[in-house]
Amino acid sequence: MTHPPERTALYRLYDADGNLLYVGITNDTQRRFASHRRTKSWWPDVERDETVWLNSLPLAEKAEKDAIAAERPRHNVSANAVKVAKLAPQGKRTGYRDIADDLRRAILAGEYAPGARLPGLNQLMREYSSAESTVRQAFAVLRSEALIQSRQGAGIFVRDLDGNRTISIAVDQPREAAELLAKHMSPSNLTALIKALEAKAGN
Repeated sequence: MTHPPERTALYRLYDADGNLLYVGITNDTQRRFASHRRTKSWWPDVERDETVWLNSLPLAEKAEKDAIAAERPRHNVSANAVKVAKLAPQGKRTGYRDIADDLRRAILAGEYAPGARLPGLNQLMREYSSAESTVRQAFAVLRSEALIQSRQGAGIFVRDLDGNRTISIAVDQPREAAELLAKHMSPSNLTALIKALEAKAGN
């Protein structure tokens, strides 16, 4: 039995002056917009959206890539471009934890949106001068943190981070706790946490 292709929305978000802020794809616009509302610092600038439904995910991915390249939305980065900081000099092999840290930072900063495809094994091996097993270990770390998921034959994708994820923190280790939170929370959520803690301390 053949299944119909998954219909996928290509959406554009604009500010009050008609400037294009963001282009994305999703099969659930309501949920994706709610996610943007919680995690994107630029969301208050959004005044309107334009949405077109396409008949399959591959068609939507191509349309998204073409739109980003041609229209240059203010807050997009290409889903296939490596936008992470490199910790090792060119030509020096990098450990799997360094690769995982770079990718985690990029995901939580919104450089790779939920549903975006991460660079593949070969690309990351070249970028980091690392072995395939090292990159696979980095992916395993991020998969254990529920940040990414594999799609058979399609690659590695960022998971939707809408769900609540639990982080265990030792209260008597403030430095370690701060580092853990910085790894797992978006900048906007970290700012909200700081304000909440300051308010508690002021009481």
